[in-house]
Amino acid sequence: MGIQASTFEIEEMVGSLSEQGYISNVEKSPKGVFCSITSTGSEKAQELLETAL
Repeated sequence: MGIQASTFEIEEMVGSLSEQGYISNVEKSPKGVFCSITSTGSEKAQELLETAL
């Protein structure tokens, strides 16, 4: 399962998440976009999961 989006849309999302401090170490390759989640990103993900339940 993945996110269905154009290259432009993915780059916009990645840029936004990176600017907000949720991801770092962004690497783009022909196989995809790869990154690391930051502690801020991990905390936000946990918060979103808790509110979704």
